[in-house]
This record gives sequence, C-alpha cells and structure tokens, in this order.
Amino acid sequence: MEKTIEVGGMRCKSCANHLKEAISGIEGVSSVEADHVKGVVRVYMTDPLAIVDVKKAIEDEGYKVVE
Repeated sequence: MEKTIEVGGMRCKSCANHLKEAISGIEGVSSVEADHVKGVVRVYMTDPLAIVDVKKAIEDEGYKVVE
C-alpha cells in the first residue's frame, strides 16, 4: 500500500532526511520517500494501520500533517 502525505514545515533536504529516518523505523513501513520541494512524504506500507503511527511520527518531529 502506498500513501502520500502532505507535510507542512518541511523546508530543506535535511528536514526530509530527518522525517524519512523517523518514519522508516515504524513497524509496517517498508520504505519512505520525502520531497522537501513538493512538501510530501510517500510511504510504502505492508500494514495499512501503520498510517496512524506515521502521522504521529510526523507531528512528533515538529511538522504538520496537511489534510
């Protein structure tokens, strides 16, 4: 399953790498792509319920999930 999440506050490559690292450690996430230019994170999951943890991780790192 693939999910694209718009993220507020991700302004540089370092921000994107920081989020990618935080999300990659979540159980059920197989891979992550973060694009600071577009302000999105694309998450590939083996467990669709992992999306709740992904959104929480984004917010815990100080960014905003835009819905």
